[in-house]
Amino acid sequence: MTMRLPRPLLALGLVFAQVALPAATAPAATAPATAKAYTVNLNPAWKVGEKFGLATTAAQSMQVIITVAPPGQPAQPMQQQVQKLASRLEADAEVLAVFPNGGLQKIALTVKKFTGAADAAAEKDVLPAGAKVTGEKNGKDSVFTVDGKPAADDVAKFLKLAVEFDDPKHTDQDVFGSKAPVPVGGVWPVDGSLYAQEMKSDLGETLTAKGSMKLDAIKGEGDAQVATISGTVTFENIQAPFPPPFAVKSAEAKAELAGTQPATHRGSRIQSMNMTMKLVAEGTDAGALLKATMEMSAQTKMEVTYR
Repeated sequence: MTMRLPRPLLALGLVFAQVALPAATAPAATAPATAKAYTVNLNPAWKVGEKFGLATTAAQSMQVIITVAPPGQPAQPMQQQVQKLASRLEADAEVLAVFPNGGLQKIALTVKKFTGAADAAAEKDVLPAGAKVTGEKNGKDSVFTVDGKPAADDVAKFLKLAVEFDDPKHTDQDVFGSKAPVPVGGVWPVDGSLYAQEMKSDLGETLTAKGSMKLDAIKGEGDAQVATISGTVTFENIQAPFPPPFAVKSAEAKAELAGTQPATHRGSRIQSMNMTMKLVAEGTDAGALLKATMEMSAQTKMEVTYR
């Protein structure tokens, strides 16, 4: 279960991934020198057989508007495309396999409630209560079965939205965690260079990211410690799937992360992410100016209740 940006956005036509954080611009961890420092572990290792409750809500949307302006004429709408996907999942879960780094590789779910909605359609049941689901990270993809059979495409798209697996090489601690203990109020940089390594094999595109995380609060001590964290990542040099004759003229994207993280697998963990992106591209065809605007958003919230 990961804090990374949701890869199902790719199904909406988004092409971005390799993230490289220039070391020279990364903010160093900051806080009063005399404050008590805390170790925050974003990835306590999973164990095979571990059971927990899982509740996720997720939504993604993309809108593309293309206008055309012949010489001497005002711009007119030429094409508009809107795609939306949303899901809500409640399930009992069990860890079936883990990566060597302790990350989640394979999971079994017993559905308690699972609903979804696509585009303008009303929300409906994706799977009934009691359905048995297995999911596994398999290379670049996530593979699911339902009651022992491969998940149908219209079910798999909601499962991929609702369930995220860890990366086999780098944990959230490697990418988003502090390299040293930090006081409450302490700030540290996101390690975009590691993010770049794991994402390059998935998409092969290049962009840059600058971001930082903050320790907002601490409750409890030792194994009972619960950290509240937040962070922001901004993206530059975004690659977009615009065909010729379009060329990107402006691009902006930001992801906001927040959550509560227990020191061990006890209590509950909550993670949320809100991402927005806007791309503008222009081109000419037979003397007419073409302009395309792509706006995307993604919101996810996940709660894990350890048992």
